[in-house]
Amino acid sequence: MDTISNYVDSVFEKLPNTPELLEQKQAMLTKMQDKYNPTESRRKKRARGNQQRPSGSR
Repeated sequence: MDTISNYVDSVFEKLPNTPELLEQKQAMLTKMQDKYNPTESRRKKRARGNQQRPSGSR
């Protein structure tokens, strides 16, 4: 998750740290992490499924 956090930090780095901005920054980080987690979970399940399948089958 460091990559997402670093990205969000870079988006907001030149802006003043107001309470509203910090709230928006946290909201953006939360939404991005929420989108990432299910995607990563599906990717891992697919990877495990490919390892368990016998060679030559689809």
